[in-house]
Parts: sequence; C-alpha cells; structure tokens
Amino acid sequence: MSYQTQKDAITDKVVGVVNETADGVAKAADRLQRDGANMQANLANKAADISGKVSTSLRKAGVDTHEAKVAMGDALDALGSNIRQVVKNRPMGALAVAAGIGLLFGLMSTR
Repeated sequence: MSYQTQKDAITDKVVGVVNETADGVAKAADRLQRDGANMQANLANKAADISGKVSTSLRKAGVDTHEAKVAMGDALDALGSNIRQVVKNRPMGALAVAAGIGLLFGLMSTR
C-alpha cells in the first residue's frame, strides 16, 4: 500500500468520524431543544396551577391579591435586572451555573 493510499484511507476515516460526531451532536441538540420546550411548557402549566391556588388561598385569608401581585412584580423585575447584570458582567460564570443547573435537572429527570 502506497503512502498516498494510506493517507487517503486515514483522511477518509477521520472525515467519517467527524461526520458521525457532527450528526450525533446535531441529534443531541435537537433532543435538548425538544426537551427544553417540553420542560418550559410543563413549568408554565405548573406555575399557573400554583399561582391559582395561592391566589385563591390569599383571597380567602383576606389579602388584597392585586397589591401583592404588584409588589411581587416589582420584586421579580428587580431580580431580573440583577440577573441580567450578573450575566453581563460574568458571562462564563453564568454559563457555568446554567450548565450545573442543567446537569442537576438532567440527573433528576433520569431517576
């Protein structure tokens, strides 16, 4: 077998491995995107259920839910601003935290 033939065979093998890896990564990304969308929908549904139950309980206790809603909205806006600032100032740290949270959710969802 000539040097060129060996070189071509190795090149073909490397290209094949790269293509297989790229296909695997693309499939994993698609799966993650679908799983993320499903998780988002489930979270939204659960949050709506919890919100309704809390609102009902608060009204029964005589709490003005409109004022509580406004106060909670202000607090969440401030929290969102703080999170955006942290992400802007430390993008790699925020990415590491997000990856860690994703890993935890992944580990919990497999059990």
